[in-house]
Amino acid sequence: MRDNNRGRGITLYCQNKRHSLAHFISLFLLSLLLAACASTPDSEQQGSATPPSAFGKLTEKPEWYLQQLAKSDGANRFNWELLAARSLLQSGDTQQASAINQQLSKEAITPRKKQEQRLLEAMLQQKLGKTAEALQLASNLDLRPLDNDATAAAYDVRASLLASKGDAIGAFNNLLLLEPYLNDAGKADNHVRIRDLLLTVAPGTLRGAISKPAPDVRTGWLELAVLMQTATGDGLAAQYQQWLQRYPDHPAQSLKLVAEPAKPDQSGSASTVSAGLPARTAVLLPLTGPLAANSEALRNGMLTAYKEAGMQGDLRFYDSNATPIPALYQQLQQDKAELIIGPLLKDQVEALLALNPKVPVLALNEPDGKMARPDIFYYSLAPTADAAETAIHIKQENHRLPLVLVPQGAQGQKIADSFAASWKQLTGSSPVIARYSDRQSLQAVLRQAMGVDASQQRINEIQQSVGQKVFGQPFNRQDVDAIYVYASPLEAGIIRSFIDITQSPFVPAPTYYLNAKGNPGFNNSGVAQSVAGMQVGDMPWMTDTTQPLRDKVMALWPQQNNDLMRFFAMGYDALMIANNLQPLSAQAQTLDGLTGRLSLDAQGTVHRQLNWHKIEASPADAKAAATPANPSDVKAPAADNAPEVKSPQG
Repeated sequence: MRDNNRGRGITLYCQNKRHSLAHFISLFLLSLLLAACASTPDSEQQGSATPPSAFGKLTEKPEWYLQQLAKSDGANRFNWELLAARSLLQSGDTQQASAINQQLSKEAITPRKKQEQRLLEAMLQQKLGKTAEALQLASNLDLRPLDNDATAAAYDVRASLLASKGDAIGAFNNLLLLEPYLNDAGKADNHVRIRDLLLTVAPGTLRGAISKPAPDVRTGWLELAVLMQTATGDGLAAQYQQWLQRYPDHPAQSLKLVAEPAKPDQSGSASTVSAGLPARTAVLLPLTGPLAANSEALRNGMLTAYKEAGMQGDLRFYDSNATPIPALYQQLQQDKAELIIGPLLKDQVEALLALNPKVPVLALNEPDGKMARPDIFYYSLAPTADAAETAIHIKQENHRLPLVLVPQGAQGQKIADSFAASWKQLTGSSPVIARYSDRQSLQAVLRQAMGVDASQQRINEIQQSVGQKVFGQPFNRQDVDAIYVYASPLEAGIIRSFIDITQSPFVPAPTYYLNAKGNPGFNNSGVAQSVAGMQVGDMPWMTDTTQPLRDKVMALWPQQNNDLMRFFAMGYDALMIANNLQPLSAQAQTLDGLTGRLSLDAQGTVHRQLNWHKIEASPADAKAAATPANPSDVKAPAADNAPEVKSPQG
């Protein structure tokens, strides 16, 4: 039934033909406000009780507010309409609330009324599930004309909407703004709400949100949330005492830390690892967006391993790019997942672990701060781990002083640090580290690192001392006998050409070692020529041409390039690891996978033993390869500024 009263701008809706008596009474009372719109002076004199705050606490049922609205006078009508609409929303009657909101939009002529009506409309859109529209309305509110209750309601709505959109930090900021408008009981509830919200945020994100030093209240909340997620055992109590000293008057002191649900060490809820795949395994991958092709290769690898190994159990894939991790984890709980593989992105791994998952997790990336739990595992093809193993390999080949050449940037720094730490542990000494940024700086960086500039300086000093021209050529330093290059094959060839120009003919040339990024792969002979003679450390899948599975994969997915082939191998091994978590976690066996010989350490990290391969090029390849006559004419590699997860090595 639809009743349109055009003269007064109200539309009443009934969802069904059958209605309860109470519903008809509500509609009748709502229709009385139409008459109030055309009230006479006599009717206004009759008046009604002064309404409570329009956005204060609701204490009555919708029928009561509608009754007050029906007999309200002109001065109080707007507030009664707001109260009635809010009560209807609270009861779930969005149709009647929408009808009142339409009337309010016509009556809102003052700045305060306009903002109150928009706040109500944001609440209505939120109730209708239109989160984006509601958030836009709430975010654009002008809070200056509003009273305290309306301002508090605005912050509350903003916080809940931002939380539902996955912006926990934005929601947290609004809950802090809400705090001054609450009574003691409201503040206690708000503190619990803040705590539970921040426990869904990864520690790295929490640290990045800190902008002021102690004793700032906001910083105190963020530091406490990091503490609760990362501290364990005796360290938890000690660090909490330190936090109390830094924030002696912080409102979070009213919360009992020992009661926090996020501490797995206290709850004792860590799950156990079963033999083989469980009945339901959930795989979290960014199946849409820029990494969709990579995720598809990962999924193909998992499905191939599932079939090849004859595994049992339900394997389900979820798009981690389409749904925020907290909401996705709720879905996994509803689906009764018993094992989670993924996510792939580091920030999503942190977000998942912050939820204290109740089932084992095999993460496909390594966060900065790993959670110490016997059922949390980390498997990635991190170049930092490869760099550490490369240091071991170079030492095993009896080299004395390696040069590590990496691009400038965060990832290059991590790779250099990882190699240096491993080399330091093996030898007690430090390698030579050089960082380049562009073509103009590369040659200068290499001259400095290889001692060419120092050699030229010595020649200049001799000339000055003898007072005449000395014919001498500056050469590379002779103590560097190995060079580890993090670069593509073409980039590595350019780097070698720069170094060869100043190589002394009286000493052996250094041995070059490449990471997986420098592997030209198969069927790429022209590129292979630029790195011929160099050693590359990579997964067997990318160095062993006798892999019987390769032909099957290329026949099924001929579009696979080198990066996608790596993701395929990673997916294949991820499922093999998941199927063997019990013996691997007990350190009772290793696993020969496509990505290397796999093992688990006591912290749940999967280690890979690389396969070392010397790149060779045939004479025909050498003739076909285009080699630059002058290395300075070739564009050098750029600094490392790519996203952290772009390929399994990134």
